[in-house]
Amino acid sequence: MIALSGYKRVASIIRTSAIRRPFGSEFSNLRMKNLPLQCNVQKTSFLSLHIRQMSSYPKVRTAYPQYSVFGPTHSLTIKLIIPSYRMVKGEAVATDYSKRGRMLFEFTPRDSHGKLDYNQKARIGLEANEVGLLCNQLPHHEVEIVRNSSPQYSNSAGAEGGMFEGTVTNDMPQKVIKFSPSDRAAVNVSLDYVSGIDGNTSDLEAGPMEVPMQTGEFEVFASIMRSSLPILAGWSPLIDIAIQASINEAINGGGYDGPPGEGHFF
Repeated sequence: MIALSGYKRVASIIRTSAIRRPFGSEFSNLRMKNLPLQCNVQKTSFLSLHIRQMSSYPKVRTAYPQYSVFGPTHSLTIKLIIPSYRMVKGEAVATDYSKRGRMLFEFTPRDSHGKLDYNQKARIGLEANEVGLLCNQLPHHEVEIVRNSSPQYSNSAGAEGGMFEGTVTNDMPQKVIKFSPSDRAAVNVSLDYVSGIDGNTSDLEAGPMEVPMQTGEFEVFASIMRSSLPILAGWSPLIDIAIQASINEAINGGGYDGPPGEGHFF
Protein backbone atom coordinates (compact mmCIF):
# COMPACT_ATOMS: atom_id res chain seq x y z
CA MET A 1 0.00 0.00 0.00
CA ILE A 2 1.26 3.47 -0.87
CA ALA A 3 1.26 5.96 1.97
CA LEU A 4 -0.59 9.26 1.67
CA SER A 5 2.70 11.14 1.50
CA GLY A 6 3.50 9.10 -1.58
CA TYR A 7 0.33 10.38 -3.30
CA LYS A 8 1.23 13.96 -2.46
CA ARG A 9 4.71 13.48 -3.87
CA VAL A 10 3.39 12.03 -7.14
CA ALA A 11 0.83 14.84 -7.44
CA SER A 12 3.55 17.41 -6.88
CA ILE A 13 5.72 15.88 -9.61
CA ILE A 14 2.84 15.91 -12.10
CA ARG A 15 1.89 19.51 -11.33
CA THR A 16 5.44 20.75 -11.76
CA SER A 17 6.16 18.68 -14.88
CA ALA A 18 3.89 19.94 -17.64
CA ILE A 19 3.25 17.24 -20.25
CA ARG A 20 4.05 18.88 -23.57
CA ARG A 21 2.34 18.32 -26.89
CA PRO A 22 4.10 19.65 -29.99
CA PHE A 23 1.09 21.12 -31.73
CA GLY A 24 -1.05 22.37 -28.87
CA SER A 25 -3.22 19.25 -28.28
CA GLU A 26 -4.66 19.03 -24.80
CA PHE A 27 -5.99 16.42 -22.45
CA SER A 28 -7.34 16.53 -18.94
CA ASN A 29 -8.48 14.36 -16.08
CA LEU A 30 -5.60 11.96 -16.58
CA ARG A 31 -5.93 8.86 -14.39
CA MET A 32 -2.70 7.05 -13.66
CA LYS A 33 -2.89 3.25 -13.84
CA ASN A 34 -3.16 1.56 -10.43
CA LEU A 35 -3.27 4.93 -8.69
CA PRO A 36 -6.66 6.48 -7.81
CA LEU A 37 -5.23 9.89 -8.47
CA GLN A 38 -6.84 12.50 -10.68
CA CYS A 39 -5.18 15.66 -11.90
CA ASN A 40 -5.63 18.32 -14.53
CA VAL A 41 -2.77 18.99 -16.92
CA GLN A 42 -2.52 22.49 -18.30
CA LYS A 43 -2.77 22.88 -22.07
CA THR A 44 0.64 23.62 -23.45
CA SER A 45 2.80 23.22 -26.54
CA PHE A 46 6.43 22.83 -27.48
CA LEU A 47 6.69 26.50 -28.46
CA SER A 48 4.78 27.96 -25.52
CA LEU A 49 6.96 25.98 -23.12
CA HIS A 50 10.11 27.73 -24.40
CA ILE A 51 8.33 31.10 -24.33
CA ARG A 52 7.50 30.57 -20.66
CA GLN A 53 11.09 29.58 -19.95
CA MET A 54 12.24 32.85 -21.54
CA SER A 55 9.63 34.93 -19.70
CA SER A 56 12.09 35.65 -16.89
CA TYR A 57 14.19 37.60 -19.43
CA PRO A 58 12.08 40.61 -20.48
CA LYS A 59 12.02 41.40 -24.21
CA VAL A 60 14.43 38.56 -25.05
CA ARG A 61 13.47 37.01 -28.40
CA THR A 62 16.61 35.04 -29.28
CA ALA A 63 20.24 34.45 -28.28
CA TYR A 64 23.64 34.55 -29.97
CA PRO A 65 25.97 31.95 -28.44
CA GLN A 66 29.62 32.68 -29.09
CA TYR A 67 33.09 32.03 -27.72
CA SER A 68 36.11 34.28 -28.30
CA VAL A 69 39.87 33.75 -28.14
CA PHE A 70 42.08 36.85 -28.12
CA GLY A 71 45.53 36.63 -29.68
CA PRO A 72 48.30 39.24 -29.93
CA THR A 73 47.39 40.33 -33.47
CA HIS A 74 43.87 38.95 -34.03
CA SER A 75 40.83 37.64 -32.22
CA LEU A 76 38.79 34.58 -33.14
CA THR A 77 35.08 34.39 -32.33
CA ILE A 78 33.13 31.18 -32.85
CA LYS A 79 29.40 31.56 -33.45
CA LEU A 80 26.62 29.05 -34.02
CA ILE A 81 24.19 29.50 -36.90
CA ILE A 82 21.12 27.42 -36.11
CA PRO A 83 19.65 25.41 -39.01
CA SER A 84 16.26 26.39 -40.41
CA TYR A 85 13.20 24.15 -40.29
CA ARG A 86 10.09 23.70 -42.41
CA MET A 87 6.61 22.33 -41.91
CA VAL A 88 5.64 19.06 -43.60
CA LYS A 89 1.93 18.62 -44.46
CA GLY A 90 1.09 21.20 -41.82
CA GLU A 91 1.65 18.81 -38.91
CA ALA A 92 5.34 17.89 -38.73
CA VAL A 93 8.68 19.67 -38.62
CA ALA A 94 11.73 18.77 -40.72
CA THR A 95 15.16 20.26 -41.33
CA ASP A 96 15.39 22.71 -44.24
CA TYR A 97 18.50 21.43 -46.01
CA SER A 98 18.78 24.61 -48.07
CA LYS A 99 19.61 26.45 -44.82
CA ARG A 100 21.82 24.10 -42.89
CA GLY A 101 23.47 24.88 -39.60
CA ARG A 102 26.96 26.40 -39.61
CA MET A 103 29.73 27.05 -37.13
CA LEU A 104 31.04 30.49 -38.01
CA PHE A 105 34.71 31.38 -37.46
CA GLU A 106 35.18 35.15 -37.38
CA PHE A 107 38.69 36.64 -37.41
CA THR A 108 39.19 40.27 -36.42
CA PRO A 109 42.59 42.03 -36.71
CA ARG A 110 43.99 44.56 -34.26
CA ASP A 111 44.89 48.05 -35.45
CA SER A 112 48.13 49.89 -34.73
CA HIS A 113 46.82 50.76 -31.25
CA GLY A 114 46.00 47.17 -30.40
CA LYS A 115 42.23 47.66 -30.68
CA LEU A 116 40.07 45.23 -32.64
CA ASP A 117 39.11 46.60 -36.06
CA TYR A 118 35.72 45.04 -36.79
CA ASN A 119 35.57 46.69 -40.22
CA GLN A 120 38.37 44.35 -41.36
CA LYS A 121 36.97 41.08 -40.02
CA ALA A 122 36.84 37.94 -42.17
CA ARG A 123 34.56 34.91 -41.77
CA ILE A 124 34.23 31.33 -42.83
CA GLY A 125 31.38 28.94 -42.01
CA LEU A 126 31.85 25.19 -41.50
CA GLU A 127 29.12 22.58 -41.88
CA ALA A 128 28.39 19.78 -39.42
CA ASN A 129 30.56 17.21 -41.25
CA GLU A 130 33.51 19.64 -41.33
CA VAL A 131 33.15 20.35 -37.61
CA GLY A 132 33.05 16.58 -37.12
CA LEU A 133 36.35 16.33 -38.99
CA LEU A 134 37.91 18.81 -36.57
CA CYS A 135 36.63 16.80 -33.62
CA ASN A 136 38.16 13.65 -35.06
CA GLN A 137 41.57 15.04 -36.03
CA LEU A 138 42.45 17.74 -33.49
CA PRO A 139 44.69 18.32 -31.62
CA HIS A 140 46.94 15.57 -33.05
CA HIS A 141 46.66 16.19 -36.80
CA GLU A 142 46.65 19.31 -38.97
CA VAL A 143 43.36 20.14 -40.73
CA GLU A 144 42.97 22.47 -43.70
CA ILE A 145 39.60 23.41 -45.22
CA VAL A 146 39.36 25.34 -48.49
CA ARG A 147 36.50 27.49 -49.80
CA ASN A 148 36.12 29.20 -53.15
CA SER A 149 35.73 32.94 -52.65
CA SER A 150 32.40 34.53 -53.44
CA PRO A 151 32.15 37.30 -56.06
CA GLN A 152 31.91 39.80 -53.18
CA TYR A 153 35.46 39.00 -52.00
CA SER A 154 37.71 41.92 -51.06
CA ASN A 155 41.13 41.76 -49.44
CA SER A 156 40.54 45.17 -47.88
CA ALA A 157 37.24 44.32 -46.25
CA GLY A 158 37.54 40.64 -45.43
CA ALA A 159 34.52 38.53 -46.30
CA GLU A 160 32.21 41.54 -46.52
CA GLY A 161 33.86 43.45 -49.38
CA GLY A 162 32.86 44.06 -52.98
CA MET A 163 35.96 44.03 -55.18
CA PHE A 164 34.57 41.39 -57.51
CA GLU A 165 31.16 41.29 -59.16
CA GLY A 166 29.56 38.60 -61.28
CA THR A 167 30.30 34.88 -61.32
CA VAL A 168 33.07 33.00 -59.52
CA THR A 169 36.12 32.30 -61.71
CA ASN A 170 39.33 30.33 -61.28
CA ASP A 171 41.25 33.59 -60.95
CA MET A 172 39.57 34.43 -57.65
CA PRO A 173 41.51 33.62 -54.47
CA GLN A 174 40.48 30.75 -52.24
CA LYS A 175 39.63 31.09 -48.58
CA VAL A 176 41.63 28.66 -46.43
CA ILE A 177 41.24 27.97 -42.73
CA LYS A 178 43.98 25.89 -41.14
CA PHE A 179 44.21 24.23 -37.71
CA SER A 180 47.81 23.43 -36.78
CA PRO A 181 48.71 21.45 -33.63
CA SER A 182 51.16 23.15 -31.30
CA ASP A 183 52.90 22.24 -28.05
CA ARG A 184 50.98 20.72 -25.13
CA ALA A 185 47.73 20.14 -27.06
CA ALA A 186 47.47 23.80 -28.09
CA VAL A 187 46.27 24.65 -31.62
CA ASN A 188 46.99 27.57 -33.94
CA VAL A 189 44.06 28.67 -36.12
CA SER A 190 44.62 30.78 -39.23
CA LEU A 191 42.52 32.17 -42.07
CA ASP A 192 44.00 33.25 -45.38
CA TYR A 193 43.04 34.08 -48.95
CA VAL A 194 45.41 32.34 -51.31
CA SER A 195 45.94 32.70 -55.04
CA GLY A 196 48.52 31.78 -57.64
CA ILE A 197 49.23 28.54 -59.43
CA ASP A 198 50.55 26.82 -56.32
CA GLY A 199 47.81 28.26 -54.11
CA ASN A 200 50.41 29.41 -51.59
CA THR A 201 50.47 33.15 -52.27
CA SER A 202 48.65 35.07 -49.55
CA ASP A 203 46.24 37.65 -50.89
CA LEU A 204 46.16 39.53 -47.59
CA GLU A 205 48.60 42.42 -47.18
CA ALA A 206 49.63 41.36 -43.67
CA GLY A 207 49.55 37.63 -44.41
CA PRO A 208 47.26 35.08 -42.74
CA MET A 209 45.02 36.03 -39.82
CA GLU A 210 46.26 33.79 -37.02
CA VAL A 211 45.13 33.16 -33.45
CA PRO A 212 46.91 30.75 -31.08
CA MET A 213 44.61 28.67 -28.89
CA GLN A 214 46.17 27.70 -25.59
CA THR A 215 45.45 24.26 -24.13
CA GLY A 216 42.58 25.40 -21.93
CA GLU A 217 41.04 27.52 -24.69
CA PHE A 218 41.20 24.63 -27.11
CA GLU A 219 39.53 22.32 -24.57
CA VAL A 220 36.60 24.74 -24.33
CA PHE A 221 36.50 24.99 -28.12
CA ALA A 222 36.57 21.19 -28.52
CA SER A 223 33.73 20.78 -26.04
CA ILE A 224 31.65 23.37 -27.90
CA MET A 225 32.28 21.62 -31.20
CA ARG A 226 31.23 18.20 -29.96
CA SER A 227 28.10 19.40 -28.20
CA SER A 228 27.10 21.45 -31.26
CA LEU A 229 27.19 18.57 -33.78
CA PRO A 230 23.61 17.31 -33.20
CA ILE A 231 22.36 20.91 -33.25
CA LEU A 232 24.16 21.78 -36.49
CA ALA A 233 22.67 18.67 -38.10
CA GLY A 234 19.19 19.68 -36.92
CA TRP A 235 18.94 16.41 -34.99
CA SER A 236 18.42 17.35 -31.34
CA PRO A 237 15.30 19.58 -31.59
CA LEU A 238 13.51 17.16 -33.91
CA ILE A 239 14.32 14.17 -31.70
CA ASP A 240 12.82 16.00 -28.71
CA ILE A 241 9.61 16.70 -30.64
CA ALA A 242 9.41 13.12 -31.99
CA ILE A 243 9.87 11.59 -28.52
CA GLN A 244 7.24 13.86 -27.00
CA ALA A 245 4.80 13.07 -29.82
CA SER A 246 5.32 9.34 -29.24
CA ILE A 247 4.73 9.72 -25.49
CA ASN A 248 1.58 11.77 -26.05
CA GLU A 249 0.20 9.21 -28.51
CA ALA A 250 0.83 6.44 -25.97
CA ILE A 251 -0.91 8.40 -23.22
CA ASN A 252 -3.94 8.94 -25.46
CA GLY A 253 -4.12 5.23 -26.21
CA GLY A 254 -2.80 5.43 -29.75
CA GLY A 255 0.49 4.49 -31.32
CA TYR A 256 3.24 6.50 -32.94
CA ASP A 257 3.28 5.89 -36.70
CA GLY A 258 6.70 7.41 -37.28
CA PRO A 259 7.65 9.78 -40.12
CA PRO A 260 5.27 10.03 -43.11
CA GLY A 261 5.70 7.11 -45.49
CA GLU A 262 7.51 4.86 -43.03
CA GLY A 263 6.15 1.84 -41.23
CA HIS A 264 7.10 -0.12 -38.17
CA PHE A 265 10.15 -2.34 -38.20
CA PHE A 266 8.87 -4.85 -35.68
